[in-house]
Amino acid sequence: MSSQSRTLTYAGQTFSLTAWSRLLGIPRSTLSRRYRQHPDWCAADLLGVCMTKYWRGRPVVGFAQKEGECQRFLPDFQPCPAYGDPEGQERPCPHCGLVAGPWTPDGEMAPDPCLGWLPGVRYACCGHGHRTTEACRPYVVLATGARLEGPAALAYFADKGCQACL
Repeated sequence: MSSQSRTLTYAGQTFSLTAWSRLLGIPRSTLSRRYRQHPDWCAADLLGVCMTKYWRGRPVVGFAQKEGECQRFLPDFQPCPAYGDPEGQERPCPHCGLVAGPWTPDGEMAPDPCLGWLPGVRYACCGHGHRTTEACRPYVVLATGARLEGPAALAYFADKGCQACL
């Protein structure tokens, strides 16, 4: 089978190399070259999958590109607004339904829809979208470097008045 008609299935979606190229913004020639040079590679390797993670409770996959990485929501591969992707649209929190605002024109992220801006916090996750996985439970990293996880993080949120997080 030529790479021209080659289809790849990843995360339950099957597309031609041309369609994957358009969807991910990766030149078709790059995908074709990877396929010709490495016909035994799995679809994830051929497409340049570099990570899977969560963005505000939703599963996201990252694809390596020439200028960095392209992040897409699973399972529909729509652009994720992580890192200020102008095409990405925020999705509602799978737990409470709140939606984050858009990024500002100067590249500043809107506050988390569940947590808002918490004073003295570097970053935090309420864990709404994936509380069932140990690696993705609620956490808070304070400006001091201290880290609170699980019930301690939820108690911190409650103490700061984040009722949507409980």
